[in-house]
Amino acid sequence: MSEATEVIVFEPRPGSGAANPLGAVVDISASAMFALFAVAEQTVSSTVSTVANSALVNSALDKVVPYAVNAVIGRMNLTEIVLDRVDIDEIVAQADLGKIIDRLPLIDLANYIIDEIDLPQIIRQSTGGIATDAMNTTRMQAIDADDLVQKVVDTIMLRRKARKTTAPGEIASEYSGEPT
Repeated sequence: MSEATEVIVFEPRPGSGAANPLGAVVDISASAMFALFAVAEQTVSSTVSTVANSALVNSALDKVVPYAVNAVIGRMNLTEIVLDRVDIDEIVAQADLGKIIDRLPLIDLANYIIDEIDLPQIIRQSTGGIATDAMNTTRMQAIDADDLVQKVVDTIMLRRKARKTTAPGEIASEYSGEPT
């Protein structure tokens, strides 16, 4: 591939003091510098755009940028940034709770809760309390029924005083040891 070369001729500007040889040299030098800057700018711009689109540069950036980003993020407190800048309520309001619930292992969660609170023991205690209350109520009703039967028998037998109904060996405080 052959490249075209340009030839640039520098001449002093008309009326720039070309009659003075030193002025002409300064004028030509300034023009040359401006031309040199223009060529350098065009060359650098072309080189930068070529390098920026280069696969080698992109490959290097693909390897370097993640490390740089991780280093920066590693020094930041992301939790604090999220709490300061993110509206959690807005995110929760937009969440699809049905999909979230579908992802939860509800059976495992329920079994875990039952194991932790010992639900069978709670059921035994509560039903045991009910059974104890029912048994005590039945006993009290049996005692009341026994007293009623005793009164009926005493009335039929024409007894005037109540009989001693304490168990043998038991001390009765109201009878003070008197036999009936």
